[in-house]
Amino acid sequence: MHVRKYGGSSLQSLNNIRDICSNLPDVPMVIVLSAQGDMTNCLYQASDRFPDGLEKNELIALGEMFSCSLMQKMLKLSGRDSVIIGYEDLGIQSTSSHGGFIDRIDPSMIINNLSVNKVVIVPGFHAVGPNGQLAILHRGSSDDTAVALAIALKVPCHIYSNIPYIYNGEGMACRKISYDSLLSLITKDEAPMSRSAILMAQRHSLSLSFGHWNRYSSGTVIGMIEEIFENN
Repeated sequence: MHVRKYGGSSLQSLNNIRDICSNLPDVPMVIVLSAQGDMTNCLYQASDRFPDGLEKNELIALGEMFSCSLMQKMLKLSGRDSVIIGYEDLGIQSTSSHGGFIDRIDPSMIINNLSVNKVVIVPGFHAVGPNGQLAILHRGSSDDTAVALAIALKVPCHIYSNIPYIYNGEGMACRKISYDSLLSLITKDEAPMSRSAILMAQRHSLSLSFGHWNRYSSGTVIGMIEEIFENN
């Protein structure tokens, strides 16, 4: 069993989603999905007319739920059953109703569903806020969702994007990289992963794998320096 997260660039077209579904291994897994392409940016712009609150959050949340629905339909076409678990049952609680971080997580509903359906699909970026309603986490936090679930379930975590590796400051592909080295590469304008997700993985010593959604190379392993040296 494992957790895999697909970013918006991985889900840009139905062909991409179909290819992802047709190549998934036949093992229990949790799939965390972002919104397609630039959909989140469009939804944020559209939500500007709403004050912060449930209506604003529900509009922004449409992107991830649309991705989840498409993934489930494509899985069905490939002969695989799946279930979508929304924010109410995810067991993820946020520190704030909008723009917050993950406070705690209870994966019991996901565990129960994995015993029936091998594939559980969840929207990244969503949580339950302090008021018990839908909360939207900070931007880029679908990575946080995936890492938090992997930690709670005690399983490996795979992050899939549209690039095959994480690249260092000189533009060289990294087969392995430490948490601290990866954090030093993150800038305000560009980041292969969410900073808070990397910090969360570091705190819990969770090694991550990062790679292209439709390539079968090993990609980049992210972990502790000691692990990287031992595996070289």
